[in-house]
Amino acid sequence: MAEPVVVSGDARFLLGEFPQDISITLGKDVVNYPETPVYSLKRVVAFNQEKPYALSRLQMSTHSGTHLDFPYHFLPSGKRLEDYSMERFFLPAVVLHLPGAPEIRAESLANEDIRTGDAVLFRTENSDRGILHGPCFRSDFVDLSLEAARVLADKGILLVGIDALSLERTEDPSYPVHRLVLSRDILILEGIDLANVAAGRYTLAAFPLKLKDSEASPVRAVLLAETHSTGR
Repeated sequence: MAEPVVVSGDARFLLGEFPQDISITLGKDVVNYPETPVYSLKRVVAFNQEKPYALSRLQMSTHSGTHLDFPYHFLPSGKRLEDYSMERFFLPAVVLHLPGAPEIRAESLANEDIRTGDAVLFRTENSDRGILHGPCFRSDFVDLSLEAARVLADKGILLVGIDALSLERTEDPSYPVHRLVLSRDILILEGIDLANVAAGRYTLAAFPLKLKDSEASPVRAVLLAETHSTGR
């Protein structure tokens, strides 16, 4: 686990004592969902006698690595990134650890502390198996069932996050889980690594790039300690 960020003064209260980076590393970890643009960082200028600096060209999908999906991703009249204020990306969060389950089901949520306005982040076998860190995309990831998505939507959450590059597998090409969640104005955070994160309550900071007319954006997602975790 990365060393905690060192801050001083009043910033400690804002950040919490042990902020945890839950993003995957572009260029190192698996970042490409099938049939999406491949991530590439290419040095186009290196230090030499004529140009004493480095400069790179960045190419990627708006869904590369750890990223947020906005309603316009699946809904033609849905909101885009620019329709949200900054506050929407800084939320109370709960991390739920569901080991061993092949799918996140509604019954798994029955006794969990999920509150209106929460970001709900799922730590599953995906994190424990390290599927985001392998050399290729894994299609056998734990995903969110439609019934569980309905439960979350009815609870009034604002964001759902999962430790895979997608919230659902592609058995149904209509993507019913994405459509349901986004139609309820719930943002989707995909590609988070929760392997070193205990279940419990946190504050989530997941700020997107400032893009116009975008259906998604890469983010640097960080959890800030809010209360003691449950340790599960």
